[in-house]
Amino acid sequence: MKNQAAQNLGMYDFGKDVRRVELVRNRFERVKGGLAVFVTNDNLYTNEGNSDSDKYLFCMNNGVHGTKKHWQNPQSTCAKTHPNFDVEKEYSINWHQKNIDGVDFHYCIVEI
Repeated sequence: MKNQAAQNLGMYDFGKDVRRVELVRNRFERVKGGLAVFVTNDNLYTNEGNSDSDKYLFCMNNGVHGTKKHWQNPQSTCAKTHPNFDVEKEYSINWHQKNIDGVDFHYCIVEI
């Protein structure tokens, strides 16, 4: 399968998905929560981030992640085109793996 690259934006988009579910839950009284699901064939998403990396606060390695979803370099292209945001609480990411027709897929499900 083709590597799509741009993991920083994939991580950003997943964080935004979590935030969108929070917003829907907060707006509609009958919505109690939801799930954010991420599936990839790129194992780079599962790696621990480098604390000097611009995308560090968006990293998706196993474990608990903080509420701030901010670029570390406010002058970066990503920071200029993809605004910082916060989520309401710390969420835990636990990766799982499934091999389908010789391709390793990684997935995580975050409950909001």
